[in-house]
Amino acid sequence: MIRYELDDIAAREYWIGEVVTDKRFRGQGVAKALIQQAIARARQQAITELWLYTPDQQAFRQRLGWQAVEQRQVAEETVTGGSAEPPADSVT
Repeated sequence: MIRYELDDIAAREYWIGEVVTDKRFRGQGVAKALIQQAIARARQQAITELWLYTPDQQAFRQRLGWQAVEQRQVAEETVTGGSAEPPADSVT
């Protein structure tokens, strides 16, 4: 987790960031396991809301229960920002 990865909106404090899976290991559940671990850790710390953004993995994040909130420019790239409070079953 990262605090204030994008810091222009103070309420968006905790972020899951930089989840990248080597192409050789995609489709094996690696990214899903990393995200689930971050969610579980957030819950242990009583963090109730997480955020993330992605340039190209919107469908994957939506399958995990994340909701797209906005599109914006980050480092000269259009990305989709996602909200959190992911559903409980996204950790199972």
